[in-house]
Amino acid sequence: MELFKIVSKLSLNDYIRLNFRVNFSKVSFIFLFITAFLFISIGGMSVIYFHPQPDGNDIDITYYLVLAYGIFVMIYLPAEVFLRARRRFNVCQRIQEEIYYEFTEDQVKITGESFHYHFYWSKIFEIRKVDDFLLIYQEKSIANIVSLQSVDKKEYRKLKEFIHSKDLDIKVRM
Repeated sequence: MELFKIVSKLSLNDYIRLNFRVNFSKVSFIFLFITAFLFISIGGMSVIYFHPQPDGNDIDITYYLVLAYGIFVMIYLPAEVFLRARRRFNVCQRIQEEIYYEFTEDQVKITGESFHYHFYWSKIFEIRKVDDFLLIYQEKSIANIVSLQSVDKKEYRKLKEFIHSKDLDIKVRM
């Protein structure tokens, strides 16, 4: 018995936005950004406060290194996420296809222009909603991305109730 059908197509901008949202909500990324901000603050204040010194001595190079590290992290992390997402989107043709998701009582069927497969609800690791996307994780780091932009609130509420009614032994954050 077929219960729900969703048609999903990701654009490059959607995929990059999703990658930013998923990566920058991790504790490690937040910690790195806070650390980088502190390094920029401490390094910047030290360079401004101690330079130039009245006796003609330059300040220790450590302050410049702290400032440079903070700036590097603040620029590198977003650039890396952006470039990696763009490269992955361009290389993986399946991400760019229009994908049909069918949620049935016992399985999820996924059909694209060049592939077709299904998996059972018992094989799902986690289901998570991020902005306008539903991420269905089959493993800890591999997710199927369902765009919910074409789904109205009523259909989404029915899908949410259906998934919660499955009594799955997984994390469901919707």
